[in-house]
Amino acid sequence: GYARFSATEHAGGFYSFRADSDPPGVLQGEATLRAGEASYVKTGSGGGTSNRWGDYSNTSVDPIDDTSFWTIQEYAAEPSSHWATWWGEAVLPPVAFQVSFTPPSSTLTAGVPLTDFAVTIADAQGHPVPAYTGTVRFTSSDPSFSMPDYTFSASDRGTHHFSGVTLFKAGAQSISLADLANSFQTQLDFTVVPGPPAILMVVGPATRTAGAPFSFTMTAKDTFQNTVMSYSRTVQFSSSDPLATLPGNYTFNPGVDNGSHSFNATLKRAGPQNILVFDGSLYGSLNVNVSPDIPHHLIVSAPANVTSGKPFTVSVTAQDQFNNVTPGYSGAVHFTSSDASHTLPPDYIFVGGDQGRHYFPNGVTLNTIGAQSVTATDTVTNTITGTASVNVAHLSGTARSLYVRLGKPFNGLIVATFSDDQNPAANMLAATIDWGDGGSSGGNIQLDSPGAYTVTGGHTYKTLPEHPATVTISDNPNGYSAIVTDTVRMWPKTESH
Repeated sequence: GYARFSATEHAGGFYSFRADSDPPGVLQGEATLRAGEASYVKTGSGGGTSNRWGDYSNTSVDPIDDTSFWTIQEYAAEPSSHWATWWGEAVLPPVAFQVSFTPPSSTLTAGVPLTDFAVTIADAQGHPVPAYTGTVRFTSSDPSFSMPDYTFSASDRGTHHFSGVTLFKAGAQSISLADLANSFQTQLDFTVVPGPPAILMVVGPATRTAGAPFSFTMTAKDTFQNTVMSYSRTVQFSSSDPLATLPGNYTFNPGVDNGSHSFNATLKRAGPQNILVFDGSLYGSLNVNVSPDIPHHLIVSAPANVTSGKPFTVSVTAQDQFNNVTPGYSGAVHFTSSDASHTLPPDYIFVGGDQGRHYFPNGVTLNTIGAQSVTATDTVTNTITGTASVNVAHLSGTARSLYVRLGKPFNGLIVATFSDDQNPAANMLAATIDWGDGGSSGGNIQLDSPGAYTVTGGHTYKTLPEHPATVTISDNPNGYSAIVTDTVRMWPKTESH
């Protein structure tokens, strides 16, 4: 401590010092011990008065914290020689952080908080500064790290213990501490390793053409999206596409794959599809919207059996090589038939509204009895073609809904009606009935009117609840037949209907 005064100034007490880290000739900031307030008078041996101060001074180290200094100044306060004492505390300023943490390792696991994170404010000699009440700010290279500013209180005595200090991003990371007032700071460096596998991330194309191979990548991630480089499980693949070509089972090699591996696959079924990856515990998926390949062939749909001379409806659908409908098909089709006596639709050019499929209502009539065909062919690319097989007959039948009594025999029940454009005699036709419960019998054919016939039969049903009864009528001389299927239900009454 020292005094500063003159014959015309009030005496005041001040202190400063040089820490061992300060260069020679540089002192710490000056602090006021006691400001001059009035004249301090003492009569000297030579007579008269003068401003007088600092008859005695002393400085010592605080015995409790071993860091603060206490300075004492004595002075003559009155001409009557009464003495007074001033004293004050000189504290070394805080200049550094001291940080310790538990467990005491610079390698952390992502998402696992430190058990303890102790921050101590120290002076230049490394001693705690118990009187520190500044505010500390925490920042990190990890964007997911978050800790609020903390203002030290007197009860902290320069040291505070924090919990929940956590880093999440794998790799080299740091936590920085900065004093907001005194501009001193420190940085702690850590190595963050991933947590256990929690996610199988599958990345690949969002869209693909049917039949076109592509690659995709599966990466094992922890909860915080860090790649688990030590991943060593075996993965297997499946898909919503039953035609898919997929990789075989694969075991990850930590030293080679480092948690990520690329695979090849091919999807063939058009529409939203997925590839699933499973390692026995975790699933991952890739969703791919598969579009059809180019038109490859036509599908001609027609009834399996038709009546000679009666028009029927056909449809033509353009498909790729994997039988996906190609909605963008815009070709023209031409119809032909094995039946020289036919009526066919004219050539047709597909439009956008068809979406690859067009119907031709009652557009085809075949007249020649027997197996016939209807073919549609693209007028430009004749390999884009398709054929429907049709059985042309004179017979056509109508099914019925039947109700019978369980366990009660019935006879003469009408099971079907038929028509035949050739109007053969009833004895030229034959009928068989498969009752659908393992039993069968012949049917009785009755001529109702020219070309119209009724088939009756008898049976006893012993089981519930209903049965399909298939009635087949054959024109043996002409070599064709027709089939209808009835539904027979058990009637709760005793009568047959």
